[in-house]
Formats: sequence, structure tokens, C-alpha cells
Amino acid sequence: MDARTLDVREAGIDAAEDQFFTNRANMDIADRVISVVALVFAAACVCALLAHVLFV
Repeated sequence: MDARTLDVREAGIDAAEDQFFTNRANMDIADRVISVVALVFAAACVCALLAHVLFV
């Protein structure tokens, strides 16, 4: 195997790693958004239940 073939392979591997880490970062952001939405929804449900118990 010559140096050019190795360089091409390494470039392909580097590109695949970059894409993997970019996708992973995007998933981390999506997971955070989902967690925040779920937390807000749960808080709203608890507040509604508490209001129902106290005022009805």
C-alpha cells in the first residue's frame, strides 16, 4: 500500500468521525430539548393537580 492510498483512507475515516460527532452533538441538543419540554409539562400537570386539590 502506498502513502496516497493510506492518506485517502485516513481522510475518509476522519470524515466519518466528524460526521459521527456532529450527529451526536445534534442528538445531545435534541435530548436536552425533549427533557426540558417533559419537565415543563410535568410541572404544569403538578400545578394543575395542586390547584384542583386546593381550590375545588
